[in-house]
Amino acid sequence: MTQPMTPVPIRPLLTVGELLRILPVGCKTLDRLVGTRQLLAIRIGRRRFFAPDDVERFLRSCSSTEMPEGEARR
Repeated sequence: MTQPMTPVPIRPLLTVGELLRILPVGCKTLDRLVGTRQLLAIRIGRRRFFAPDDVERFLRSCSSTEMPEGEARR
């Protein structure tokens, strides 16, 4: 007999536009963060989505360091 699964709250995935409002970066820097696996992008079809937990972890990891001058969105 299997145990019933514990309900896990589901948080909606963030779109690229929502993520760009949260992070002080532009599209090119976001592509670099995904390319270096600092942020995990989930592909559904041609669109990319981001897990809120992963974004929060990323923000905590770089909260003590400043963004390089060329990286911040103007």
